[in-house]
Amino acid sequence: MEHELDAYRKQCADICAAVPKNPTNLKLVFDLETTGLNPAEDEILEAAIVTTDGNILFESRFKPACVTEWPKAQNINGISPEMVADAPGIIDKIGEMAALLQNAETIIGYNGKHFDIPFLECYGIRFRPDAMVSDPMLDGAVVYGELRTNNGAPSTYKWKNLKTMADFCGYTGSNWHNAAADCIATAYVWQRLQEPDMRERYEQNMQALKEFNDWELGAISESPIPDFDISQAISL
Repeated sequence: MEHELDAYRKQCADICAAVPKNPTNLKLVFDLETTGLNPAEDEILEAAIVTTDGNILFESRFKPACVTEWPKAQNINGISPEMVADAPGIIDKIGEMAALLQNAETIIGYNGKHFDIPFLECYGIRFRPDAMVSDPMLDGAVVYGELRTNNGAPSTYKWKNLKTMADFCGYTGSNWHNAAADCIATAYVWQRLQEPDMRERYEQNMQALKEFNDWELGAISESPIPDFDISQAISL
């Protein structure tokens, strides 16, 4: 199966590489639902791309090329094999996705840097070199302000799943783990984090964290932050 999936993804990557470079000023939010957590062997089941004002530009489910069942992921995203049995393969839609994402000025994804973007890269999507990549989960953790101590390394703020952060920001939507709905919630959180009260809270919490680490460790340590359990950010 591994060799077959690699070959399939190579075809997808060739399609992405052939997409014309037409840079836009679009700020795009994207989200994926997948068969699991491992980009090397799991596949994308659903993708959505939305503008920051909630306009859905792309939304589709996909029939996996190789994976035939995904019970753990299905319990989270609600997508069964039967629901995608007649869906297109991602190879049939990857060019549309690449045309949007590879030309956008700003790419926004909740937990995107640790989860969604590695999946996109496996299929050959490459953002333009000057694109700004924003992950509201990271800034949101600081604004939320729940401290996580790290056994001798500098303390950090705990990453929060999208529903928790959306609730914190005052979002009232629902239908979690639908890619388009998650995009719209992410757009709301991203917009809210740009507002002056949230920026002020961010700066205050960053200063408080520095002071706490200075007090706890004597100085900011150079030790790496321990790896994060990705399930914490995608489970509700």
